[in-house]
Amino acid sequence: LTLRCYNVFLNNGIETVSDLADLSSLALLRTRNFGQKSLRDTSTALKVALKDGPPIVTIDKAILADEAILVPDHLLTELRRTLLMLNDRQRDVLVRRLGFERPSETLQEIADDYGLTRERIRQIEARALEKWIQQSIWGDVLEQKLSLLLIGRSFPLQVTDVEALDPWFDGVTPHEAFFENVVQATCGERIHVIPINGLHYFSFMSNEIWERTVLEASALLSSGAGQAWSEDHARSLVQGLLSNTSAEFGSILWEKASSSGQFRVAEDGSRILMTTGRGANQLVKAILMESDAPLHFVDIAERTRNSDGRSLDARQAHAAAAEVGYLFARGTYGLTHHVPLSNEQMSRVRSEAEDIVCSDATCRQWHSSEILTRILERVDGSFGALDKYVLDIALAESTLLTFLGRMTWIAARSDTDDRSRIDIQQAVVEILQVAGHPLNTGEIRERLAIVRGVNEYFHIFPVDPLFRTQKGMWGINDRDAAMPREEQWTCVQQLVRYLEGSQLGIHVSELPKILPLKGESLNALLSIMSREKRLKIARGRYICLAEWESQTRETTA
Repeated sequence: LTLRCYNVFLNNGIETVSDLADLSSLALLRTRNFGQKSLRDTSTALKVALKDGPPIVTIDKAILADEAILVPDHLLTELRRTLLMLNDRQRDVLVRRLGFERPSETLQEIADDYGLTRERIRQIEARALEKWIQQSIWGDVLEQKLSLLLIGRSFPLQVTDVEALDPWFDGVTPHEAFFENVVQATCGERIHVIPINGLHYFSFMSNEIWERTVLEASALLSSGAGQAWSEDHARSLVQGLLSNTSAEFGSILWEKASSSGQFRVAEDGSRILMTTGRGANQLVKAILMESDAPLHFVDIAERTRNSDGRSLDARQAHAAAAEVGYLFARGTYGLTHHVPLSNEQMSRVRSEAEDIVCSDATCRQWHSSEILTRILERVDGSFGALDKYVLDIALAESTLLTFLGRMTWIAARSDTDDRSRIDIQQAVVEILQVAGHPLNTGEIRERLAIVRGVNEYFHIFPVDPLFRTQKGMWGINDRDAAMPREEQWTCVQQLVRYLEGSQLGIHVSELPKILPLKGESLNALLSIMSREKRLKIARGRYICLAEWESQTRETTA
């Protein structure tokens, strides 16, 4: 199958031909990402598979027994003898292409020596190879002997192992590359060479099928993450992807697929699959999944030291936890199974919050604390475990509310979109200009309430020229920043280059080690940099490049 067809079938649970037989062509065309070309590709794949049929191994033992008199004592002896049957140019081209007692050469290298074209050298090689094989018996014997060695194996057959298993192959190990090329040239339709982790193996399975099976195994294991699969169950599913003629690769396939898996030990001693992936995010997620309660990032860092992966320091653990988990308290993170309310209760909380925010005629911004107060008044203490953090987790699934950051929400309606925010920002700029100096949030709130009636839970965004001069204080860039705009731009450029070079996000507290602040506060510089499109300010006040998928590029590999 093509990669597109393969992914469509995988995403829609189509695993066998019988699954496919239940669907009409029209039903397939209605499937997402599956068009006329995919339909033709699938039809072609089915026809090819039907023509090839299942792998069938037939061994003519007469060649190896009754006609053994015709078989030379050693493969290398016969190869050398039959090479003499070719003319000088054919023999030279074939030996140089196959790399016999010399490094293998390209068509172009040989063509340059002979003053011919690459195509002409290819033709000479093809005719020489055909003559070499047709006029000798060693090609048939080679395929038969390798087939016998491959049938019923419980572990893969390394290329260098055949010499120890059958004296007919004596002497091939020093000529491993040449031996592989000979097998590919004479038995390539039935027997293949698969490179895995620096070792080469013979197999009835092609390298293309092996690589596709490895990808399929990884995808299968990822789909089972968090579903409480035992290690034995996961291994049986992964190894079941191999055909009977290549089952000896089961252990290697499991090793490659599970190398990025995170497991926990159950009470009965069995290992349970938690998540897959070798990054810091996957490691932290596995720890949170195993924990019965949310964890502070310092505790998470401590637990990574006892895990199978590389340990993380507190800063790395904090960044990863903020990326994969929910905030349950200051510095404390967890997952959905740590939420103290049921799905039904969370749904009710979300509905109450949506009703409160969307029913307000002023279309103002609401802080989670204020929404929580209103909800508790409505439900009369029915949700004892509900706090502002749990409320934020519930509202993350809302389609009616928009998150503005810092636990602030607003109704997601067309008349309360960016235009409303821009109006507030402009009003704040005017207030600061009239004041002539920075103001704290409370002072801005009081003056804004006079002209707009905005509630105390409104939200100010650091949109130019607004910026935070320090925590809780707002000013105008050109007037209140200690660093001129030109130097601000220089700092941004320097930081972007640093992140591109290190491929690792940094915490705001690390900025003085990298940039010349020249009297500018960290809060002011962070506020200014938050406007730069190439940078992203992630949760936990970490700075990374906007193009990165997570807060850092760091992995635990």
